[in-house]
Amino acid sequence: MTWSVGAVADGGAAAATGRSRLTGAFLAQGATAVVSSLWRTEPAARGMLMGALYRELLLGRTRAEALRHAKLELLDDPVARRLGWHLPHHWADLVLEGDPGAAR
Repeated sequence: MTWSVGAVADGGAAAATGRSRLTGAFLAQGATAVVSSLWRTEPAARGMLMGALYRELLLGRTRAEALRHAKLELLDDPVARRLGWHLPHHWADLVLEGDPGAAR
């Protein structure tokens, strides 16, 4: 399960509690893992990172490895560098909760 809190990410403690509760609800209902964002970032940068994440998963990496490799990819990507998206505030907001192992 992947979701982004987007506009509510700037809501401070209330948004953090809501994100935590929603993530917990997904996990309680059978999601094995949830990737979610902690704050608002540039949507196109997020799209670039999510594309890299799914490519890494298709290569057979575990969820944790795929997220790590996707973030590392943005550090070195020439387009991301040109646009400033290689900076951590554009990708460090994504966190994995739940099973870090292989996606099914």
